[in-house]
Amino acid sequence: RRGETESAREYKIKALNIYRELNSKHEMTHTLASLGVFELKNGYPDRARSYTEESLTNSYQIGDKFLISINLVNLACIYMKLKQFEKAVELLEESIVIIKENGYNSSLLVALMYLGEANAEMGDDETAIKFYRESVKISIKSGISYFLGNIIYKLGISYFNLKDYENSLKYFSFLKI
Repeated sequence: RRGETESAREYKIKALNIYRELNSKHEMTHTLASLGVFELKNGYPDRARSYTEESLTNSYQIGDKFLISINLVNLACIYMKLKQFEKAVELLEESIVIIKENGYNSSLLVALMYLGEANAEMGDDETAIKFYRESVKISIKSGISYFLGNIIYKLGISYFNLKDYENSLKYFSFLKI
């Protein structure tokens, strides 16, 4: 239920311990990844990093390339939360190589969006725009619109930061704000 984060955390940890006892590496790896995201969303980036790093190590051991790419993106998000944007960029670039090699288009959209965000946070709005625009193209081509509004908003902000008010307004007008 909503608002019962401690209870949810306990159940996730119980599941993790059961998978550890059973030596069920695949389920353990997925549960660790889930715990990492859960802890990040609940404001515990250090816990999130620990779970995600363990999940990433296991992902390499079991050879699950999709989970490797997801864990790299999740780890990058953790480093962004910790304001370590260069490390986040490094992880996202590593993830993008795996994603492109394996054709994980929905993951590519997300990785490019976060790569844009990391560059924007470092003050490189021109590079951010490049990655945001790539992610918009993938979103439109693949029909995945979940992140589209967020990406268009970030495009508007990056153009605004570059004092390109015409393009900024163009993207903001898509959002009807």
